[in-house]
Amino acid sequence: MQILKDLFSLENKTALITGAAEGLGRQFALTLAEVGANLILLDRQQKALETVADKARSFGHTVEILCLDLIHSQDIQETMEKVRQEHAPIDILVNNAAVGGANPIESTTFHQALQHYQEYSEINFRAPWLLSHMVAQQMMQHKIAGSIINIASACGDRSPGKFNAIYSATKAALIQMTRSMALELASKKIRVNAILPGLINTPMAQDMINSKNFDFEDVIPLGFIALPEDLKATLLLLASNKASAYITGSLITIDGGASISSLFRK
Repeated sequence: MQILKDLFSLENKTALITGAAEGLGRQFALTLAEVGANLILLDRQQKALETVADKARSFGHTVEILCLDLIHSQDIQETMEKVRQEHAPIDILVNNAAVGGANPIESTTFHQALQHYQEYSEINFRAPWLLSHMVAQQMMQHKIAGSIINIASACGDRSPGKFNAIYSATKAALIQMTRSMALELASKKIRVNAILPGLINTPMAQDMINSKNFDFEDVIPLGFIALPEDLKATLLLLASNKASAYITGSLITIDGGASISSLFRK
C-alpha cells in the first residue's frame, strides 16, 4: 500500500548500525536496507559483517562496513571522524552492539568480576554514549531531524535477570541516557528512543535458551521465543520521522509479556 511506503520509506537516508554482523544487528541492517536506507555497518567480526553487507547491497543501496571493537574509545573517535569525512551525514543511529552472559557472584573471582564490569560497561554503555554524542553533534550541525535508537533490554527495566547484575545495570544506564538525551535534543528535532527486547533467539541468548533449567513457557506469557525479525516493525517505526514524529524518550518493551508475568506467578 502506498500509505505504508510513504510512512516507512528511508530513501536517501543514512543509517549507522553497531553490532551488525549477527543477531538483531544483522536483522536491523537488512530491514533498513529493504526500505531504502544507505548503511554504515560496524562490528568486530569482519567476515560475518561482509556477508551481511553483501545481502544488504542486494536491495540496491550503498553499504559501507567498518571493522571496529567498541571497547576502544580512541578507535571509536577515529572511526567516526572517518565516517564524518567520507560519508553523508547520519540520519539514523542504531546502538545495538552489546555483550552479556551469566556472571554468578558465588563462582566468579575478583578479577573476573572486574573484567566483566569493564567490558560490559565499555561496550554496553560507554560506546553508545560516545557514538550518540558524536552523531547528535553532526545532526545538529547539519540541521538533521534525526533518530537515535538504543537497543537496551527488559533486564534494564522491570526484569533484571538472575546472574547478570552488571549487564542489567549497563542496560538501565542506557535507558536513563535515552530519556535524558531525548529531553536535551528535542528542541533540535532529534528523537531518542529505546527498544527493550526480552529473550530473543540470537547467538548471545543460546546458553539461556538451551539451559535445561529454563522453561520459557513458564515465564513468557505469549508462549514463544521471538526471532530477530519480530523486532523489525518497531525499528522501522522509530527510524521513520513520518511514522514516529511525536515519539521521543519512549521505551518499547518487546518480551512476550515476560516483564509483567512475575506479578502473577505463584
